Amino acid sequence: MSVLSLIATKNYIAVNKRLAVVVGLHEAIMLGELASEYEYWKERDEVSEDGFFFSTIENVQCNTTLSEKQQRNALKNLSMLGFVETRVKGIPAKRFIRLDENNLTTFLANKFRQNGGTGTAEMAELDTPKWRGNKNKANKNNNKKERGDKPLIPPTFEEISEYIRSRGSKIDAKRFYDFFNTPDDKGRTWIDSNGKPVRNWKQKVITWEGRQAADTTKKAVQPPPPEEQRDYHQKMAEQTREAIKTLKQAEEMEDKRREVLREYFDRTGKSVVRLDADKP
Repeated sequence: MSVLSLIATKNYIAVNKRLAVVVGLHEAIMLGELASEYEYWKERDEVSEDGFFFSTIENVQCNTTLSEKQQRNALKNLSMLGFVETRVKGIPAKRFIRLDENNLTTFLANKFRQNGGTGTAEMAELDTPKWRGNKNKANKNNNKKERGDKPLIPPTFEEISEYIRSRGSKIDAKRFYDFFNTPDDKGRTWIDSNGKPVRNWKQKVITWEGRQAADTTKKAVQPPPPEEQRDYHQKMAEQTREAIKTLKQAEEMEDKRREVLREYFDRTGKSVVRLDADKP
C-alpha cells in the first residue's frame, strides 16, 4: 500500500467544526454517523413510521472508531439535548435510534445566534434538512451519490455462511441465499423486497437479524391458540380432581386406622402409653 493510499481522504472521518464546538467532538462524530445511517435506511424504506432505524455498536465503531463506552456517553448527551432517542428491542437485544431533526435545527440556530451569527447562514452551511451527516467515503452507510452505481458482486453460499457464523447469527444461510439468488419475474437476482438492487449483502444480513429478533419477540408474547388453552385448563382440572380424590382416600384411611385403634383400646383397656411400654 502506498503512502498516497494511506493519506487519501476516504481513510478519514469528516466532522463539522461548528457542530463539534456546540455539542462536543464525540457527539458530533456520533450524530454525523447516525445521520448517515438514517439516510441509508431511509433509501431502503426501512425506517419505521415513528422514525426509528437499526444501528449497531460494531458498525458505528468500525466507521468512527468510537468505543462502546464513548458511543454510550455520546448518545446520553445527545439524548439530554433532545436530538436522539434510543430504544432496545428484540431477543437478542438490538439498538434502534430516532433523530429529532426539529429539535436539532432549533437548538443549533439559537446557538449560532447567541454567538453573533444570524443562524440562517450557519444552518445552510450545516445543511441539516438533508441529513448529510458524515461524508466519509469509507462509510458503509453513504448515499447513492457517494457510493456510485457500482453493482454488487453476488457472494457465494460459503461466503454468506461464514459471515453469518462469524456474527453468531441464527439466520438460515440457505434461506437467505435462496431468497436473493432466485430470479424474479424479470430474471433479476439479488433484488430486495422493494425491487431495488442489493448493494451491501452484509447489511442485509444485519437487517434479517433485526427482523428475526422482532418476530421471535412477537411469538414469545403471543398467547397459545384457544384450543391449546382449553386443553391445558382441562388437563389442570383433571389433575386437581385426582389430587382431591387422593387426599380424600388418605383421610378415609386415617379415619379407619383411628377407628381400629379406638376399638382395640376399648377392648383391652390399654392406652397409647401402655402399648408403648409393652414393646420389647
